[in-house]
Amino acid sequence: PGAHAAWLHRFYRQARLGSQLAPAADSPGYGVPAGIAAKMVAPERAVVAVAGDGDFLATAHELATAVLHRVGLLILVFNNGMLGTVRMQQERLFPGRAYGTDLANPDFARLAESFGVHGSVVATSDGFAEALAQALAYTRAQHLPAVIELRCDPDVITPEATLSAVRATARLRG
Repeated sequence: PGAHAAWLHRFYRQARLGSQLAPAADSPGYGVPAGIAAKMVAPERAVVAVAGDGDFLATAHELATAVLHRVGLLILVFNNGMLGTVRMQQERLFPGRAYGTDLANPDFARLAESFGVHGSVVATSDGFAEALAQALAYTRAQHLPAVIELRCDPDVITPEATLSAVRATARLRG
């Protein structure tokens, strides 16, 4: 779906076919409800929903559903403070004239905690392994969701592109 998914596709190799749910087109808000459904269908499996910040905000209220039904999935929220895919297209077509893509995000860990579940924030790669281990242990023990907010550099939009490079290339094309 969004630009956040490029990181998953670039760095994570599925162990077997049928281990990933994803829409064929950019569908904001798909990840969390799909993750809840996947965990309910296969409660013995570890389920990780991957969402951009805008994607997560579209269906964050579904944390209430996961709590109500004791669905222990892990939600990774890539927070770059913008609708990244839309911003990338704006920079490609109209360099330097982005409009309506900035987000005023909450503290996603505190938002998770307000639903009574585990929330944490990772600001550097060094902190990810420990946060992941704690969140997965929590989901297994409590049968409740956990949210890890991954704070990302807004310029680094995909593993291969930065917004500043997209903008510069677009300006050269004029």
